Amino acid sequence: MLATELRGTTGRVMGLLDNLLHWAAAQTDELRANPRPLAAAALLHETATLFGPVAQAGQVRLVLDVPPGLPPLLADRNMTLAILRNLVSNALRVAPPGSALTLSAAPAPPGPARLALRVRDEGPGLDPARLAALQADPATADPAARHPDGTGLGLLLVRLLAARQGGAFALESAPGQGTTATLWLPMGEGS
Repeated sequence: MLATELRGTTGRVMGLLDNLLHWAAAQTDELRANPRPLAAAALLHETATLFGPVAQAGQVRLVLDVPPGLPPLLADRNMTLAILRNLVSNALRVAPPGSALTLSAAPAPPGPARLALRVRDEGPGLDPARLAALQADPATADPAARHPDGTGLGLLLVRLLAARQGGAFALESAPGQGTTATLWLPMGEGS
């Protein structure tokens, strides 16, 4: 039990430090995207492997759903992994024991050539007011909308890192139906 708590605390502290470093670099305009062709499946697998012990300790199944033959992303590896770490960490915080957390990738609907990376939990979901607050401009967002265990920096950083790569981010949720976080990033060559 102590090992599980220690692992969870260590993971949260490391995530916070990672977020603070990215945020500081962004504020000094030192954070620049270095886009390269990347396999979505590899990024999602790496993220699932990193969070495997935490998910197992919380009795949450990690599910990967990536169709074969998906075109590569044109994205910055470190920025994209930081986004995925934030999203999976948030989802695991609310995922009930016995539930599944799904990491998926698929082509986005018609429009710009993008791939959608999704993290879907089976947690309690968000009421419309809290969802709206989390989607709001961070400068005007209500601090009460944050999760009690969070700093509020994670989703702000997710939006910033997505935008720096020419991408976008959104949340979908409803009470009792879980939450889906979607990151859209440009496709690379072969798209």
